[in-house]
Amino acid sequence: MLDPRSIIGFNYCEQIYKLEKELRETYSSNENYYDIRFKVRAEKLALILYDFTHYAEREIKDALPRSPLGKALDYAKKHLPGLRNVLLDGSLEVDNNAALS
Repeated sequence: MLDPRSIIGFNYCEQIYKLEKELRETYSSNENYYDIRFKVRAEKLALILYDFTHYAEREIKDALPRSPLGKALDYAKKHLPGLRNVLLDGSLEVDNNAALS
């Protein structure tokens, strides 16, 4: 059974990917796609990442380090600072899934 606290973290990830999908579907054919993505991320993604970071910092204090939640929170806490780099450049992707294909 999933820990209800893990669902909160999952929902942050879902929000990030939903926003990226909406941007891609709506603006990817626009010649100013990266500029638009940069601006929308500044408006919307920045807040999601801010809230996700605070959630991870708060929850990691009470999570057992070797539990699935503890491991996921540790992973998030280590990678969220790097993920914030997408707020600096609209041409950056939120993940490297395309490179792994």
